[in-house]
Amino acid sequence: MKGRSNAILRRIRCLCFYPFEVTYNHKHFPIASLAPHGIESLGPDDFVRDVLDLGPELFLSEFVARSQQRNDWAARNGKPEVTPERTAQYLAEGSMPKTGQFLLDALKID
Repeated sequence: MKGRSNAILRRIRCLCFYPFEVTYNHKHFPIASLAPHGIESLGPDDFVRDVLDLGPELFLSEFVARSQQRNDWAARNGKPEVTPERTAQYLAEGSMPKTGQFLLDALKID
């Protein structure tokens, strides 16, 4: 429950403009140096999952719409097809596994 409680608090802080840093670079932005200034450090995967949890349906519809825009651009410029599933798979296999897996699961339902 503690992990879920922390996620809820992060979402509330985000809505209240609570200061946080979204970065993979915890080496140059260590938690210990941010904490005295009241700044929390979040990885991109945790941040996006928190935003996603605030409105999963809206997030998914926007994700699909942006994927279609990227795909239209790719088609106009002779680039490979960009589908929502392909983007989600890229995220799941890369640096945002939680977000990517959520999107893959959600896209299978639709």
